[in-house]
Amino acid sequence: MNSKFKQAFDEITASQELKKQTLDKLEQRAEPKRTFARISRKMLISLSTAAVFLICAAIAIPLSMGGKNANDGSEGNSWMDSDSESDYVLSETYYSLLKMVYSSSFYIETRDFDKLIAFVDGSLKDDEWFEWVSKSNYSARYTIRVKNTRLSEYEKALTDFAGKDIYSYSKDAEDISLKYYDAQRRIDALTAELHKLGELYSDRATTLSDLFLINSRITQVESELLDIENRLAAYDGDIGYSIVEITVYKYSFPYRDVILISVSAVVAGSAIFFVVRTVVKKKRLKKTF
Repeated sequence: MNSKFKQAFDEITASQELKKQTLDKLEQRAEPKRTFARISRKMLISLSTAAVFLICAAIAIPLSMGGKNANDGSEGNSWMDSDSESDYVLSETYYSLLKMVYSSSFYIETRDFDKLIAFVDGSLKDDEWFEWVSKSNYSARYTIRVKNTRLSEYEKALTDFAGKDIYSYSKDAEDISLKYYDAQRRIDALTAELHKLGELYSDRATTLSDLFLINSRITQVESELLDIENRLAAYDGDIGYSIVEITVYKYSFPYRDVILISVSAVVAGSAIFFVVRTVVKKKRLKKTF
């Protein structure tokens, strides 16, 4: 009995040992696959992260350099769908008394740089003018005086020509009525004072001292009157002619380098991935045989 029991025990032990050896071999064969799977997942995650980062950089760089994306048709020209001066609609009588100064500015980035420059250069009437112009091969800046009655027409013509290339637009209106009418009242007062001083100088001044004082005051009044008249003339110019500032840039492709770097990174990552996969396969084959 003892020998039979021992023989049975040895067979069971041998069977368990064989089973263990078989499991160890299967484990060794499966290990390269698991290693390769882990490495593959890490490589794919790294490549995906790098690709997302590079795409974000390609989008962010042109925006930080002035913006490359123009507004779409529904947004870019929505400000022209209604009268550009609708915010200042008042009763006709009251509006006629207001002294308004309008100014607007355009920021444009276009591929048709030369055509747009030619359009702006020839867009003014005979009684309108360029106050300031600066040009280069890639940009141009204008400060233009346009008749106030033609401002909306000019803005619409520029908008129709530039279209979606208009990146930004702004318009400002300043009410200078108080300044204007205060200057007029001051002119009337100084004119009346100057008339009285003339009467005093010719009719009532009897001594040299009186003549000197009256003449000195006349000089002061005339100087102040001239200064205010010049200021009023400047107001009339600002009211009659609006200021339009136009900045034009030639459209470029500044993120070309970013895209090249992205492509290079993807190619390099793919090469590393295939090299690692080949090494893992070789190691697996060696362990198998």
